[in-house]
Amino acid sequence: MSDILRGLTAAGWPFLFAWVFPSAAGVGAFGLLLFPAIDHLPVAREIAALTTTERALIMAAVAVGLAISLSAISTPLYRVLEGYTLWPHRLQEWAVAKQRERKRKTESKVKEAAEGWQQALLYEELNRFPVDDSEIVPTALGNAIRASETYAADRFNLDSQNFWSELYSVVPESLQGAYDQARAEIDFFVSLFYMVGAFGASAAMIALGTASFSLLPMAFVAFVLMPVCYRLATASTTYLNETVRGIVNVGRVGLAASLGLSLPPTLELEREMWGIVNAFTFYPYEDEWASRLDEFRARAVASRMLWKSTGST
Repeated sequence: MSDILRGLTAAGWPFLFAWVFPSAAGVGAFGLLLFPAIDHLPVAREIAALTTTERALIMAAVAVGLAISLSAISTPLYRVLEGYTLWPHRLQEWAVAKQRERKRKTESKVKEAAEGWQQALLYEELNRFPVDDSEIVPTALGNAIRASETYAADRFNLDSQNFWSELYSVVPESLQGAYDQARAEIDFFVSLFYMVGAFGASAAMIALGTASFSLLPMAFVAFVLMPVCYRLATASTTYLNETVRGIVNVGRVGLAASLGLSLPPTLELEREMWGIVNAFTFYPYEDEWASRLDEFRARAVASRMLWKSTGST
C-alpha cells in the first residue's frame, strides 16, 4: 500500500485532488450508507466479517483503482458531458441551436449592461463560448472548453490542439503549474459528477432490490447534486481559459523558435506562417507547403546571422 501511495504522490497532487479524493469520498459514502443494507448478501457478508482495518484497506484499494480507471477514461467521460458522444444527432442539433441562442442573448446583455462588475461578469460568461458560431457544441461545458481550444486559431491562426505538447513544453513552469491546477479543478467536479451519479443509481437499485426505501432520499439528493457538479465544472473553466490564453500568447514565440522559425514583423504574416505550419504538419507532405514554410525558415536563419554579426562587433 505504501508503494501505491508513493506512486500516486509522484503522479502529482492534481491527480490526487481531481481523481483520488472524489473516488475515496464515493467509496466511503457507499461503505457507510449503502453497504449495511446489503451486508447479508454472499460476497458482502464475507467482507462484513472482516476486521475494521481489513475493510478500510479494501476500501482504499477500491478507491485508488477507481481513481486510476476514471483518469484513464477521462476523455470519453468528458465527451459525454461536452455533447460529442452518446448524443443522438437530432438532440445534438437542437442543443447546438439552444447554445447559439444563449450566446446571442449574452451578447445582447453585454451591450445593454452598464460598465462595471455586472458587465465584467457577462463578459466572463460570453468568453465561455467560441468566437465562431460554427465551433459551438451542444453543452455549456463543451463550449467553455472549446473556447479555450479555439483561442489560438481565432487570434493567430495556430492550431493549438495540434501543437499543445510543444506549446506546453516551451512555457515557464509557472504557466504549466497554473494550467495543471486549472485542469485539476475541472477534473475534480467532473469526477464528482460521475461519482454522485453512481452513488445515486446504487442507492436506488439497492432500495428497490432490498425494499430499503429509506435509501431513496439519498438517491434523490445524489441526483440533485449532479447538475450542481456540472455547473461548478463549467464555472471552473474561467481559470482554464485564462491559462490557455497565457500559454498561447507566451508559448507561440518559443514554439516558433523550437521549430526553426521566427515570428514575422506583422500579425498578418504571423497568421499566414501558422496556417502553413498547420497544413504542413496535418496533411501529407507536399512540396508547395514545404517551399512556403522555407520562407519563414529563411527569415529565422537571417535573424540569427544578424544577431551573431551584431553581437560580434
